Amino acid sequence: MSSFSTPQPSIAKASNHRWPNYLWLALAGLLLLFANGHWIVPPFAWLAPLALLRFTRHTSRLVPTLLLCWLVLLVTRAVNWYGLMPFPLAAFLASCALNATLRTIPYWLDRIVQRRIPGFLSTLMFPLSCVTIEYLTTLAFQSSWGSVAYTQTDNLPLLQLASVTGIWGIVFLVYWFGSVVDWCWEHRTQWREARVGAVIYCSAFAAVILFGDVRLLLSPPRSKTVRVASVTPTDIINAFTPDEITAFQLYVRRKEISSSQRAAISSKLIAVDDDLFQRTRREAQAGSRIIFWPEGSLIALTESEQAGLIERGKTLAREEGIYLGMTIGLVPEELSRRNENKAILIASNGEIVQQYFKTHLVPVLEEPFFVQGDGNIRPVPSPYGRLATVICYDMDDPRLLRRAGQAKVDLMFAPTGDWQEIKSIHARVARVRAVEEGFSLLRPANHGLSLAVDYQGRTLAAMDHFLTSERVMVANLPTASARTVYARIGDLLAWACLLASIALLTFAFLPRRLRAQSDGERLASVEGALAELHSASALLERKSVRGLLWKVAELELQ
Repeated sequence: MSSFSTPQPSIAKASNHRWPNYLWLALAGLLLLFANGHWIVPPFAWLAPLALLRFTRHTSRLVPTLLLCWLVLLVTRAVNWYGLMPFPLAAFLASCALNATLRTIPYWLDRIVQRRIPGFLSTLMFPLSCVTIEYLTTLAFQSSWGSVAYTQTDNLPLLQLASVTGIWGIVFLVYWFGSVVDWCWEHRTQWREARVGAVIYCSAFAAVILFGDVRLLLSPPRSKTVRVASVTPTDIINAFTPDEITAFQLYVRRKEISSSQRAAISSKLIAVDDDLFQRTRREAQAGSRIIFWPEGSLIALTESEQAGLIERGKTLAREEGIYLGMTIGLVPEELSRRNENKAILIASNGEIVQQYFKTHLVPVLEEPFFVQGDGNIRPVPSPYGRLATVICYDMDDPRLLRRAGQAKVDLMFAPTGDWQEIKSIHARVARVRAVEEGFSLLRPANHGLSLAVDYQGRTLAAMDHFLTSERVMVANLPTASARTVYARIGDLLAWACLLASIALLTFAFLPRRLRAQSDGERLASVEGALAELHSASALLERKSVRGLLWKVAELELQ
């Protein structure tokens, strides 16, 4: 049997030298702190799983090994994700524990397969199971928040893979790297075998980068552009007193407040609204043809207030000949009713052409108090292409945004409301959606990072809410989209990884006798083929000798 499928003793049997393994565990913890979350050093996202695999594969005792792996994943998650989730402390720690548990599963499955299936095939279990866990988590929570793919958005050639496989191809490559490097290192004494494994991975990675470079070079946006703008309102919180902030928060949570408190809040909201309309008109007169506001830029406390704001928006759009994206939060007087978080797109003739309610509500903050949208993305034809809107957290769900790719949306608006800790990582998510679905993206963000991105993930304009006072961002966006493979096939790779994981585990858990029999049958077939070839060669040789003897006899008779 070829050495390419022969188990290496150092993998089949874990090392008894403990301290080097624990050094790998410590290194993994250090790398994980800077691999995702608050602090992202993109190469560390590739190296951290390698260091942790060095520990889990080569430490002898199973249960302590997995517990230590889980503990490192838990601690690093709690440290570098603190403040990035709007949960109370107990709920945050519970989510970290769940995340660590799910992320430990691939290391456990990898350890099983490494001891049961020889050869390079065993390197696939870890990336397959990582993709599977991320995908199932995305389905369960309707959010891909925290995926390792978002750490790689600055690598534009690699990012183009998302147009074919979604984030799952990037996830697979990142996690396969550590598995292959460890396998090649353990087979370093068998150079031919290790070289084949390295060549397989390097060829796959090179093909992905080559595809990305070719796509960037040959398919850049060439359509006409439209000047778009994001106009952010002044900070409402700065206009309120501490008591008014407390009262407003209670009212949003559908708690009763006094009429005097409601009147005081309403009067200060009017001043914010006036300033926003004035600045929007100024930007329209400067030449912007589409202007969109961040999430919840206007707050209405009654239906009549909301109707008045919408009429002002219609008038502004008609007078300036622009498309205006208004974002309104309605907090109705009846406490039994839920709040509304919606975006209204008004055409240049002053007519409402689109109304969208936020579909994925933020847990804890919004889910109990707001109306949930139906998730239907209905593009609107315009002189600037097919226009559509989603709101903030909706962008975290690849399945929801795939509807935009299927509907051939050209220009997507994603008004967002963030906070300082998540401004960068949340913007990374939006860039990936643009590449996956092939649309240009305007992402106005309150308390975040506003972006204008083309369908290849290039950032055409950016504005940090906390580093500017004017808070107006202008960009020229392409008005034509690109049809992507991912928009057509969806999460096909993720499902393939799920099925391949099951198949690989099934084979690994076959009785040793059956697996050995399978190997023996392959070896017997090879040996049989060689025997037949040898027999044919011998027969040919005998015929040749017999012919030579007859020739000699004929010559002698002559």
